[in-house]
Amino acid sequence: MTKHLASISIFLSMSASLASHASQHDLIGTAVNLKTNVPLYTEHHSFAEENGETVMTTRYTTPDNRLLAERKVAYEGDRVNRYELIQEFIDHQESVAREQQSLTIRENRQGVAKQKTIDVDDEKEVIIDAGFNNFIERNWDQLLDGKTLKAHFASPARMSVVKLQISRAPKKEQQDNTVVFEMTAANPIIRLLIKPVEIGFYTSSKQLAFYKGVSNLRDESREYFNVKISFDEQQAVSSPTLAAR
Repeated sequence: MTKHLASISIFLSMSASLASHASQHDLIGTAVNLKTNVPLYTEHHSFAEENGETVMTTRYTTPDNRLLAERKVAYEGDRVNRYELIQEFIDHQESVAREQQSLTIRENRQGVAKQKTIDVDDEKEVIIDAGFNNFIERNWDQLLDGKTLKAHFASPARMSVVKLQISRAPKKEQQDNTVVFEMTAANPIIRLLIKPVEIGFYTSSKQLAFYKGVSNLRDESREYFNVKISFDEQQAVSSPTLAAR
């Protein structure tokens, strides 16, 4: 059960990843250890148009400027079609690619490769990586009104599609300039045993303000970081949906 819960928590962090295709401004997040508040890494997200797609490139670097990881996320319209994350120093690579009615999930960990193709019908949209933030944007009003929503997410950590639920956090957790959402497992038994991931957005721009939970990156011992990642509000943002992990 412990291993199962860990994989669920890891997946939650992945689906709340940092990204934006709505603004071409670079976005920088600072991650600190959730318990000690010690800086762990900085993530720098930049955007470009490539072959008709908006592509976000992310570089994760330590305080001494060592490269931890690189990631690419490709958007078509308001959804993510594919992404790839590479951590060379621990020999880890993962990716998800959307095709017409299927998803292909790949992972290569220390030379051991895995691949799985999952059929997806039209009635069950599966969200990939930073596409979670588009989901928040599309359902912003319902979430603010207190509705709990269910969604399917592609999880490289589990090589499968996982059902999660998203809701507004208790108002006591909100600040004047942010609204906070909680994301956790849709399964009620598992939900009782794990702590929700918290994701804060600036109310004026709907830009990501912070992410609190398990990181998508691993340390030298291949353990996932537990982090809080903070973002300054970009006043020039012209459209909602800036998100991060």
